[in-house]
Amino acid sequence: MICDEIPHIDLPTDNITHPNNQISILCNNDLPDISVSAPSQRVAGITPEPAPYIFRQSGQKTFSKNLTTETTYRVKFTDVWKGKELRDIFKDMQQMFEDVLTKAKGSEQDLSCVIVRHPELNHPIVVPLDKWSNINTNTVMTAVENVLNSDHKFSLSDQMEVLIGNISVPKGSGRVHITQLKGPQNSIKSKPSILSVANDDHMCLATAIGRCFVKLCKIATLDEFKRITKNDQPDMSATMKMVKHRVITKSYLSHIKSPTNNKYRKIMSRALCAAANVPMDRPLTITDIQSFEDLLDVNILVLLARLGNKFCRVANRSNIYLYLSETEDGMGHFDGIGNINGFFNYGYFCETCLKPYKKYR
Repeated sequence: MICDEIPHIDLPTDNITHPNNQISILCNNDLPDISVSAPSQRVAGITPEPAPYIFRQSGQKTFSKNLTTETTYRVKFTDVWKGKELRDIFKDMQQMFEDVLTKAKGSEQDLSCVIVRHPELNHPIVVPLDKWSNINTNTVMTAVENVLNSDHKFSLSDQMEVLIGNISVPKGSGRVHITQLKGPQNSIKSKPSILSVANDDHMCLATAIGRCFVKLCKIATLDEFKRITKNDQPDMSATMKMVKHRVITKSYLSHIKSPTNNKYRKIMSRALCAAANVPMDRPLTITDIQSFEDLLDVNILVLLARLGNKFCRVANRSNIYLYLSETEDGMGHFDGIGNINGFFNYGYFCETCLKPYKKYR
């Protein structure tokens, strides 16, 4: 569910053009602080050392539609470790995460996300939403260590904080939630609103865009299609006729909608790349999207799995929605979102403010 109707961890939005703030509930000032200091040894007659960090619950919200509850916890650092480099207190940090993860942990089937913010980091350290059974101290410390190994040198300060989210999903729900992004049984393949792209080339972005674009096109009979396109150049491909007139036949649609990686989808994606003047010999990225937008005269908005299903790219025309995740080798992979309402499990979705909602007013 990384977020079907479930709120997201409140990530920094410096590089996000239009974050989906409606479903972010990390801070709830109406809640009382539940402060828990780090464990300390108490010996008779000796004043215990001050705790190096404070753990508290900072937010909680229950969604009436599916009774899903998200509880958010914050870890703030005191002056005890102030000025010390993370490399020098690595074992202490391990013990800290062991402590706070144990306090925040829900059931094995609940979901969690861990975010480490530091003023010297351009982007937060993120352990994406996953089941608690897959999140532990080693998982978090591996993410921290990866940053430390990239020559980042920073010390502890009171501006550094750790956010931990626990999302409790009631059993018995018929909805398909995004809880696993990799492997043969991943959530993307089983979620109907996702137009999954299986490819053996660099065409996942173009294929995802094409699969979404056909949903904007009018379905015509073969005779109608021939009549509409009769004045086109004889060598114009079916894909480019679709782009020009926004009209397709049922047979073309069925080939493009097929879950298999078939030749029709390959031909479509290559035609789109050629018309958009983007290369086909390398993996495409978000920076290539504008070329497709100009070609198709649409918005292409991207939800990023790594950011907890927040929008990392928006624009100003008819909307196409994509889902960006990572493959097991760390490469980015694009899938299409055929039904944005279904993705968030809401009845409506505002395409201007990018927020799902229940009732039309």
